[in-house]
Order: sequence, then structure tokens, then C-alpha cells
Amino acid sequence: VVSQRSGKPINSFGESVLSGASGIALENGIVAVSNTNNNCISLFTLNGTFVRSLGALGSAPGSFHRPLGLALEGGLLFVADSGNDRIQIL
Repeated sequence: VVSQRSGKPINSFGESVLSGASGIALENGIVAVSNTNNNCISLFTLNGTFVRSLGALGSAPGSFHRPLGLALEGGLLFVADSGNDRIQIL
């Protein structure tokens, strides 16, 4: 849910894509969300349009098991891959 400083909702998105959204990061017009129960990272535009998902359940590089926290810096996406006890950099 995107809201004003007063707390009044402006918009919400991702209901048809996300299950267990737990982390969010923004950079250059992209919103990255930890889609924890689906074991992936979902990307949206600032207006909420779904772009694509990254990863799937697994332990190989680029795969996730219950991703949680996210950070975007310099075009790199840092993912706290909780079920695999690691930080992945994409």
C-alpha cells in the first residue's frame, strides 16, 4: 500500500502476484519486493505494473528459499535469502 504522510492510502498493487511480501527496495523507477512464499523477487514499476519475477525455489545461484530483506544500490540487488542462510547479489 502506498500512502500519504497522513496515512491515507493512495494506491496498492501486487495482490495477484505476491504471497508473503516482506521486503521492499526502490531504485530508478523499479520496486523490488521479496515474494517470500513464492520464493522469488517480484519487480514492479512505480505505478504498480508487474514487470517480472526473479528466481525460484532452490539453492543454486539466483534461486531462493524464503527471501526476506532487500536493498538496491548502484543497480545491484542484495537479497537476504533466509532459507539458504546467505545474501545473494544480483
